[in-house]
Amino acid sequence: MSTVPVEKQIETRATARPVTAALESAASFHRSGDAAAAEALYREILAADPRHSEANHNLGVLLIQLRRACEALPHLKAALDGEPERPLYWRSCVEGLMQAGGPTEALRFMREAGDRGVPKEFAAAMIGRLEVLVKRIGERPGAWMPDLHGEVYTRVLKRLHETLRPQTYLEIGVETGATLALARCASIGIDPRFQFSNMDVVRQIVAKPSLMLYQMASDAFFDRWHPAELLGSPIDFAFLDGMHHCEYLLRDFLNTERYCLPGSVIALHDCLPLELPMAERARNLEALDPQRQTMWAGDVWRTALLLKRRRPELRMTVLDAAPTGLVLVSNLDPQYQPIVSCEDWVEEMLSWSLEEITLAGYYREMGVEPEIHLRSPEQLLARVRADGSSDRSSHVG
Repeated sequence: MSTVPVEKQIETRATARPVTAALESAASFHRSGDAAAAEALYREILAADPRHSEANHNLGVLLIQLRRACEALPHLKAALDGEPERPLYWRSCVEGLMQAGGPTEALRFMREAGDRGVPKEFAAAMIGRLEVLVKRIGERPGAWMPDLHGEVYTRVLKRLHETLRPQTYLEIGVETGATLALARCASIGIDPRFQFSNMDVVRQIVAKPSLMLYQMASDAFFDRWHPAELLGSPIDFAFLDGMHHCEYLLRDFLNTERYCLPGSVIALHDCLPLELPMAERARNLEALDPQRQTMWAGDVWRTALLLKRRRPELRMTVLDAAPTGLVLVSNLDPQYQPIVSCEDWVEEMLSWSLEEITLAGYYREMGVEPEIHLRSPEQLLARVRADGSSDRSSHVG
């Protein structure tokens, strides 16, 4: 292993090779989740050429992903100054402003853009969206959060499969099969109505050592079947994305946990709503952000919050995976017996108001963290496993 400090290695790479090669290296660090190395190399490039648009833009995007939006803005604006004709740079700058100062700041910026080279169609669409958003947020303060900037949840799930290397997998809420297709092991898929249509996805789904599909509600499945018996061993990895009501997810979690081992991992989807209408039990309410009209997470945020508050022994990793988060639950207890009834827990959950908690308060309590910090196998294992190991001694991997 090299004894040269990382900082010196980055400096050597940046100065010994053309800027293009250094930028490619920085982007590679960025994609792999080595945020410190990527940031250092982007800054080395900018030290040599402060006006380098792509380096400024990429550094700004990285800082947004790291939740340092105020630091990102000067770089995003510098990228725009260099290449104002690029809609991507305008979009990133608007997103940075929404993260740092909210939609009102972003709207002011777009209105003042004038003839700075912003593409007219992009400007008109963005101003129209922001005007609606600002008006609606003014009527419901605290009801909105900016977009999450982690990788899309399906890519995170793919990494989990690659890192954990489960031998058994269970999924609730299969729908089109896109996430079930990621599994390469003995698998169970449960959904009241499968919607397979893409034959490439179907071919991936059936290319497993064993596959069992149950077209029924998850409650009915657990009433009739024992998944560990069907699979031949306990569940290594599970993904719960079924009915988007808190009581359903709670039952799915408790039923799944019974057939796991402590080292297994259960992933919960849609627990980070971006605005209050998205977090309601009813679907198709008017979104605050017009671009989010088709998005619905339901009130499964309540289940995640209940587990956080009432099951402190669980290890919960809450990632800002786009678009609505991914919660990884480990250190499970298959023998767990609630001290109160499930019905009492449901009553407690339904008494909580996200408008009173506020979205920002909920995110703080859940401990949401940047997904980019957990892109390497070592980082991921260290977070979801108490010992960080990758062998099957805890039955995962």
